[in-house]
Amino acid sequence: MNSKFLLCILTSSNEKLLKVSYESALYQNNHNLDYTIIIIVNSLNPEYYHNVCEEFKNIDVEIIETESNGRPGKGHNSVIHLFKNRIQYDSMLLLDGDDFLYPSALEQLEKCFKTEGHIDMISLKSTDKLKYMDNDELDFFDINLNNNFCISSKIYVEHKLYPWNNQHMGFSNFYKDSLCTPIRLFMLHRNIFEYHNGHLFHEECKLYDDYLTFLYFIRYSFNPNLKCFIIPGKYIYLYNSININSVTHNNDNENDIEFYKKLKSEFMDCLNYLPDWNLTKLPTLYISHKYDINYDYNINEESHSISMNLNYQSMIKDTNYLYLKKIGNIIINKVIQSYYDIGEKKFLENDFEKGLFYSRFFNQYEIKNSYISFIILFCIHKIHTETILDTFVDLFKKNKIMAKPFIDFYQIESLKLYSEFIDRIY
Repeated sequence: MNSKFLLCILTSSNEKLLKVSYESALYQNNHNLDYTIIIIVNSLNPEYYHNVCEEFKNIDVEIIETESNGRPGKGHNSVIHLFKNRIQYDSMLLLDGDDFLYPSALEQLEKCFKTEGHIDMISLKSTDKLKYMDNDELDFFDINLNNNFCISSKIYVEHKLYPWNNQHMGFSNFYKDSLCTPIRLFMLHRNIFEYHNGHLFHEECKLYDDYLTFLYFIRYSFNPNLKCFIIPGKYIYLYNSININSVTHNNDNENDIEFYKKLKSEFMDCLNYLPDWNLTKLPTLYISHKYDINYDYNINEESHSISMNLNYQSMIKDTNYLYLKKIGNIIINKVIQSYYDIGEKKFLENDFEKGLFYSRFFNQYEIKNSYISFIILFCIHKIHTETILDTFVDLFKKNKIMAKPFIDFYQIESLKLYSEFIDRIY
């Protein structure tokens, strides 16, 4: 196809993790799409744009800074605005700078165009999730990776990309004062601008900025002049739930539903299209798995769910499972290294607050590294010279044994005295 794609990576923090995201977008296999990558920096940190430029100084990629209000919606809208003005591109692809694309992402996307020809809007459902193996969130389909991380993934089937279960659909109904965004915007053709002039994302929301996008997707799905589809996100997009900078980890309990209560009358057409909020009525496009395998399943129409007769030993030998596991291990190893690199970088720059912040990733996810433990101890020692919270006392003690080889080697007297003081007082 002759269309030109602008693949936009939006970032607000952590240039090392951004590099992993960029490489995932760069190394795409088995497709013929013409695409250009651009990085959009949207951050309240005035130094972050410089940090990104320095990280990518030897890479030929355009980097643009846009105005930020500290909310994700304004950043996402700045990407839409940039694409609208870059008229040489027909379509835009959107990737958050802490998430990743599978190497098969554009291969899967190209299958959609081969089936439908022109498409105006594509949203993803059921994207895979990179997560830590918390005992409260284990699932049969989880794909185990290195260092107790895993990919939360499902086997999807053709019938309406199930499961669209009743409970999930209820969670996404803001007419019942419940917020849950069930899809993720991935592709936008500029034809949309013939019908849309305002913001596509909500600029005041702390977390659910993309729920507004979901409402517009419903509206445009029923526009006879537009072709909009939901497709499975598997083999395309890997959501990173272990990013310690993510708003999902730093939510200050602002109630986004209050913003959407004001929009109920404006989007009454969505309720007319989906009076029972049955999301299975939205246009969906099934595309084959990375390796085209047929999976047997049964549909429960009442609960909008599926059941599958699976053998675990067969499942873990499945070529699609092995593909996801292989790519997942490559990505998680790069993610861990990115936190090591940025923790060390901030430490060597004497930015002890940031050095401690990024190094705590290793403690949060139980990854042992002697040098990182030393960085944590040294940063605590430099930051908390007069007062210290119990949290940091516990963190200090937890890392003492791992840090001992570096403490002994460097013979930092002030750190030794600080350690003795912690032991004596606490």
